[in-house]
Amino acid sequence: QRVFHLTDYFLNQFTLKESNSDMSTHPFRRAMLVSVAIVYYLRLDSAARNIFVKKLSSLPTELDEECSLLDALGSAMDTVVKATEIPEGISLTLGLKENIFVTLVCTLARVPL
Repeated sequence: QRVFHLTDYFLNQFTLKESNSDMSTHPFRRAMLVSVAIVYYLRLDSAARNIFVKKLSSLPTELDEECSLLDALGSAMDTVVKATEIPEGISLTLGLKENIFVTLVCTLARVPL
């Protein structure tokens, strides 16, 4: 249920910008990938994340796609983090990017973390 709610949110209220390398990605695909990343991928530890990405990328529907789950998620996180004021002395790590992104999106979409 959360994936569908977030997908609808990304399609209608939160515009996901595309990087230059994947301009042909359909907006629904990008919204669905970021939603799946928030609901499933970001909750996993490092080893489980690697397995998740390998299994997802080996699906027949993913073989010819230019935009992967990690591409879509990275682009979305970068969009949010670029618009966020980070105090001097705070290191912009992947963990911080993930926390800022998920906290903002889940709050605005009214989806529990």
